[in-house]
Amino acid sequence: MKIHLVTLFAPRLDFYYIEDWIKHNLSLGVDHIYFYNNGFNLASEPTQYSNIAGPIAEKVFGDKGCSGEISKGWDLKSHIDHFLEWTEEEINSILEVINDKYPNVTFIPFEYNVDHSFKYPLSQFKAMRHHIDQKIYSDWIAMIDIDEYIKLPEYSNLKDFINYVGTKGDYDNISLPQIVQRRIYRESFTKHPNEKCKVAFGDCIWGKTFCKTSILLPLCKGIVTGGVVDEWAGWTHHKGCTWTPGHVVTTYNCDKNEAYYNHYKSPKYKK
Repeated sequence: MKIHLVTLFAPRLDFYYIEDWIKHNLSLGVDHIYFYNNGFNLASEPTQYSNIAGPIAEKVFGDKGCSGEISKGWDLKSHIDHFLEWTEEEINSILEVINDKYPNVTFIPFEYNVDHSFKYPLSQFKAMRHHIDQKIYSDWIAMIDIDEYIKLPEYSNLKDFINYVGTKGDYDNISLPQIVQRRIYRESFTKHPNEKCKVAFGDCIWGKTFCKTSILLPLCKGIVTGGVVDEWAGWTHHKGCTWTPGHVVTTYNCDKNEAYYNHYKSPKYKK
């Protein structure tokens, strides 16, 4: 059984925690992780709530030499840490070291106005679409963010857990519930697994999903194209494959006592 993860990340916001996230997922039996590097110009669609640039975004773009549109408004999320003491060159050097260190990790350039022309959130969906179009072999695949950590209360690895789900039925998707927690300032997520979130919405049924790669192949380039695939890619980020030609898709919804993922929110400043 091969399990792959795909993620779209923002270097400035995520670089500090990437290696911790890699180690965690590899310890769970993930075979390969594909990182789509969204670069330092994080333009959002005009309809997105994150489109408005605030003072932190202005400072990042101005002081750190970011190029392109200053429509990045991640500073609207008060929990975000922008790591302003690091330059873009320093961040990229850290990513290069990580890339060289882990043979089962692949970084793919995916910067707006350089590698593609899609603003957030469509850029995220297009990254997943791009990966599926490569037809890279795996048995299961999931698109999970770097601030999301999979937890298996009764199992040591994902493969044993997926085999357990197989005893329940032949499911195409395995959907994990979300538990929101607070990240301790600039420390490993895994050092503080039980820190409760004080700023978000607690338990949530809206989850992330592992999909059988075989049911995604009919959606690859040259077989089915256009909007339906982009819509699928968006839903896959949360609910797995909800439609594929000639097949009724089935989903196993995990109880949080079986499996879940922690969605960490981090404070902007040290408390």
